[in-house]
Amino acid sequence: MRLTRTTQAFRYILAFAAVSLLAQLGLADIYAGAWTPIYHGVDYKVCFAGVGFPCVEKVNALRIHTHAAGVRFYSTPRCPGWVANKAETRRQTTREFIASSGAQAAINADFFNMGQSTSQPGVTDLVGLAISEGQIVSPPACTDSLLITRDNRARLEVTTSTTDLRDVWTAISGRGRMLVDGVVQETWPERHPRTAVGVSRDGRYIYLVTLDGRQPGISAGATTGELGVWMLRLGAWQAINLDGGGSTTLALADGRGGARILNVTVGDSKTPHTERRVGNNLGIFALPLSAYARAPEPTSGGPSTMSNPPKLHVLSRTTEPLLVADQPHEDFCLGYCSVLREGARWRMWYEAYDHTYRTDADGYLCYAESWDGVHWEKPVLDLVDVGGSRSNNVLLSGRPTGGIHGHTVFLDPAAPPAERYKIVFTRWAEGKWEVFGGTSPDGFYWRLGDRPILAANSDTQNVCFRDGDLYRLYVRMWTQEPFGGKRLVGYSDSPSLSGFKLPTPILQPDAHDPADLPFYNNAATMLRHGLYLMFPSAFSTAEDVLRVHAAWSPDGVSFHRLGREPLLDLGAGFDSKGLYVAPGGIPGDEPNTWWFYYMGTGVGHDQNLPDRTQREGGIGRFLLRVE
Repeated sequence: MRLTRTTQAFRYILAFAAVSLLAQLGLADIYAGAWTPIYHGVDYKVCFAGVGFPCVEKVNALRIHTHAAGVRFYSTPRCPGWVANKAETRRQTTREFIASSGAQAAINADFFNMGQSTSQPGVTDLVGLAISEGQIVSPPACTDSLLITRDNRARLEVTTSTTDLRDVWTAISGRGRMLVDGVVQETWPERHPRTAVGVSRDGRYIYLVTLDGRQPGISAGATTGELGVWMLRLGAWQAINLDGGGSTTLALADGRGGARILNVTVGDSKTPHTERRVGNNLGIFALPLSAYARAPEPTSGGPSTMSNPPKLHVLSRTTEPLLVADQPHEDFCLGYCSVLREGARWRMWYEAYDHTYRTDADGYLCYAESWDGVHWEKPVLDLVDVGGSRSNNVLLSGRPTGGIHGHTVFLDPAAPPAERYKIVFTRWAEGKWEVFGGTSPDGFYWRLGDRPILAANSDTQNVCFRDGDLYRLYVRMWTQEPFGGKRLVGYSDSPSLSGFKLPTPILQPDAHDPADLPFYNNAATMLRHGLYLMFPSAFSTAEDVLRVHAAWSPDGVSFHRLGREPLLDLGAGFDSKGLYVAPGGIPGDEPNTWWFYYMGTGVGHDQNLPDRTQREGGIGRFLLRVE
């Protein structure tokens, strides 16, 4: 399908008009992931809205099961030298609160005095009722409050000096209801970052929600009424507006004594990733999921000793390719791919090679998109000259740059808008395939680094993603560098997309595996906090085929094999000789399900040569359930 720049722009204008119409009908372009358990009684969900909602918005939400064993609530206690309405609490960032309290999750709560109300540095007074472990921290002030009893019965009400608080163990307060008996209320019509707390109609669930703001093109913020719509959609029946703006923060414990922030904070009111010390935080204590107990120390790769590892089930799988090599620059074969879903649009970046192939540096990075994840189009982008024409879907050519091989594209929601999309890939330099990086504001126009982010050999699909304050990088290593012995999976991390230290091996074949079975790639994926999966292609050199195996980790470093049989075996058609899973799962319609894409080949690894094959390879997908 040919799309010139003019027709492509017209298409997006039509799409915008369609979304606007849907918005008027209450059907704006919304993506809401499934509720995913992260602790016993605590579920997490992330949501996005497109331009029709009526603005771009990103929501992070926790759902707390108040009846779940082990769940309890805790808010900021009185400070030393406490004086009501003057010196009530010591300000902390939400991450500092998690570190000092030991809570598993926390959200900022009450409004507070931003000025210096006392001679004690860092001490403030709150606006409205606050109770911590049954002790009044700030007295009632005719504000909307969340009241939680010691046995976790929750209710929202306006609290005054006459309110009976004898059974209240924890309380926080806000300004203005956004949801009353399932009806949305508009109290603050300005758009800002927002924090809210809600309660379900039966009182069984408490919802802690943040909505990012002050980030044009990523998340514009919301009015209280717009956030009220989200609260209702998430399951709340009553909801109140908590302190927002630069205070808005939702964080999870990282298992190492610190915490990672889920939303993008603007603590100084304008700069992303800055944090504010707030007057009150609400923490949640919860038990770990039984399947994700603490992992044992890493082994050499033998059978997992985890008592309750996750169970993986492939629910469905394509039998015909969803995307094939049908362009002139694809007349040899397809290569690795990356897939992201943004709202209703599915986006794919994939590698392709033509008949002039000599090395892996000769490939192209190409682009396709879909509105259902199944039917894909290759738009004409008019960006790169291939064979004298720009009428193609090529984003980057490997030859002029030294290679664009082994790529992974990923979203970095915490990055500035101009660097929201990131890519890792390899170039041939000094006798090895070194790992490089790049950034883009939109996934089309890329700025590639001219220095390696990892000066080590890694001739496969390299995987990188952001996890809190770290970039995790998964690469290939050899038992005898640079290209001798067996292939294995290596790992490194860095606080930025540069300066990665030499990798350490984290997954490799062992005595329980056939002697001719190296791990070709890794497809490392973080599904949620505490659950990392890996889908290495096990290369049977005797058969010249690759089958997909599986491993898991609770921390992204210590991986453990999930059995010795393939998770995804060879198919009967386009994927009858080789399977290479793309990193990154896309949430399915049912809870705990994810779509994964893969590149399949019908020709053996060592037989896939340009003088022997034409238009080899296709992209398929499978649906995975994780228990």
